[in-house]
Amino acid sequence: FDGYGTHTTKDMVHRRRKKHSCADIHPTPDSVLNVKKEQFLSNESNKQRFIDLLVDVARSNGIECIQAQADADLNICLTAIDRANTKPVHLHGEDTDLLII
Repeated sequence: FDGYGTHTTKDMVHRRRKKHSCADIHPTPDSVLNVKKEQFLSNESNKQRFIDLLVDVARSNGIECIQAQADADLNICLTAIDRANTKPVHLHGEDTDLLII
């Protein structure tokens, strides 16, 4: 997962995509979202808390997760190459950076 707690080279892209402002929301596994997904995710703190929640739930179910401090593209590529040495690897994504693999 990408991290959103630090400044990155993609800060300008994130600002440009930001169309709505949303209050801070602290999601839990049982939370019901009362705002549109796009609005919720426009707040970087909400996005980071949601990613943290996803990582916690996945790990508690035995799923390995790696969370980058910023952009995850390099971690995705390096992890896929490393894991491909021992087992089949499938990447699903819309990011053109994944094409290099």
